Amino acid sequence: NHTRKTTDFEIIKFEADLGAKSGFENRAYTYSYDNETLSGSDVTAYGHATPEVNTVTLTPGAKAVAGVPGYTKTNKYRMYGDITKVHLDFGFGTLTTGAWIEWSDTYRQQRDVDLVTMLPNYIEKKVTNPATGAATPQDIKFDQDSNTNHTEEFVELELRPIPGLKITPGFKHVDFNRRVDADYNQTTRYAQRLSSDYSANLPFATVNYAITPGLSVYGQYARGFLAPSLSVLYVDIPGRSTVQPEKSTNYQAGVVYHGERLSIDADVYMIDFSNKFASMTSPIPGVGTIWFNQGSVQYKGIEGQITYAFPGGLAVFANGSRNYAKTNNPGFLSLQVANAPEWTAAGGVLFKH
Repeated sequence: NHTRKTTDFEIIKFEADLGAKSGFENRAYTYSYDNETLSGSDVTAYGHATPEVNTVTLTPGAKAVAGVPGYTKTNKYRMYGDITKVHLDFGFGTLTTGAWIEWSDTYRQQRDVDLVTMLPNYIEKKVTNPATGAATPQDIKFDQDSNTNHTEEFVELELRPIPGLKITPGFKHVDFNRRVDADYNQTTRYAQRLSSDYSANLPFATVNYAITPGLSVYGQYARGFLAPSLSVLYVDIPGRSTVQPEKSTNYQAGVVYHGERLSIDADVYMIDFSNKFASMTSPIPGVGTIWFNQGSVQYKGIEGQITYAFPGGLAVFANGSRNYAKTNNPGFLSLQVANAPEWTAAGGVLFKH
């Protein structure tokens, strides 16, 4: 069982001082990930009293023979991006505007092999392309190229009307495209050329007021957006899915105190979350899996933390939260969301020297 993973990351940054506390900056970057795996299909099975797991099918439709079933896997991508910003300072405020462009190229494949001979192991179900009638080789689980194209244009205005007060409204527009170009798409296992487009307008705002050098209060508002995953395109008839991006509206307000030895912060939050992703097998024969949105959830709660630093580098801290996470669909019973904690608590000791 052998896996080789390699990565790289490169960035070029350019900054220019435009005078009067204004400036321009640009960051162009690329990074990649490459996972090449050769592995047994079940690393726990061998040596058990079930010798039938040590068999492979070296000819399509033939009888299984002794061997060690395994697979080869490739999962690699490269991302390219560029972020441009212009800052214009006018004394009592700063205007920032710019754009973020990012795109990716991804290749993924998985094939069944006999690890003794490295010959194909024909164990996958028989599948034919519904459009062409071509049969998929039974050793190929998937062989797929995919891409994303993502752009954001944004503007943010930081206002400083009086000392200690910052008011920062902003706005961004998002366009997001996914595309699959697969010889053998994952799950369906036949050739598909599919794409989906999503967009959103996302306002946000923050108010921060430093009452004293050690005490401040803040409030935040933001809209959120999450495009459906690539698996939405791993279906026989994508047009039958009705899934839309997940969206959130987020509010938070808090207070922070930082003294010579004592630090305290606390906040309250509320998140209205809609368009939860879900999938099911369509009741219509021949349609297969479809994706849809299954409603809304409201998250809210209160959080707090306290830290006290003793002389000599020793400090103690404690934090906790009380949380609410329930479905919020009119006309239906409000239910606790699975895996969402009702409360959290922690405590500890820090020492620095």
